[in-house]
Amino acid sequence: MLRRHELKEHKERIFPCDKCDFTATSEDILRTHDQFHCFEETNVDKGDGNSNSEIDKVIDDEENITIVTAVAEVSTKKKTKKEYLSEKVKDKAISRSNKVNIKSFKDKYLTSKKKTSSLQREHGSSPDYILFVRNNIQKPGGKNSSSTAGKYLVYGEGPIQDDFFGIHGVKFDKSKHIIMKNDYNMEEKQIEEDSEPESEESDHLEEEELL
Repeated sequence: MLRRHELKEHKERIFPCDKCDFTATSEDILRTHDQFHCFEETNVDKGDGNSNSEIDKVIDDEENITIVTAVAEVSTKKKTKKEYLSEKVKDKAISRSNKVNIKSFKDKYLTSKKKTSSLQREHGSSPDYILFVRNNIQKPGGKNSSSTAGKYLVYGEGPIQDDFFGIHGVKFDKSKHIIMKNDYNMEEKQIEEDSEPESEESDHLEEEELL
């Protein structure tokens, strides 16, 4: 059994690691650290950003013992931008309450609206866009029903908005519009027009005939 002064000296002893700056308060702790250190050296990130390991140190002041634990994540390949954008969206509504789901929809819609309104401005051009999103998350006619329930939320700026709110509205025109095939790249969807867009002159003639 160690005497008090010997116990104090024993507690104050340090055991430095010969591989790094770590110091332990006992040989057992040093051996534990050495095992984790070797593990870390084996699994450390080689510079490709595909793995991550971390050493956590927890101090127990009462016993004056340093406990070393290691947490290592399995090496995983980072997704490319294309993989991220083309990843199938999961339906999260099944694990949410209705209230949380509605709030999430509103928050993401507001974010999308802000990002759309900033897109052209951020790149030195004038805004010219229109955004349609239907609020089909909420049903109209219910108790305390939202005024947007079941309706399209419409926001835009520039000439296309003027066209939408104007007499003739907005009609697909191959010379002006390109329909995107998907939501993750710039691939175009081929659309066959039913008929060529009517000229403004013919539109005026039809209006005069109606009068």
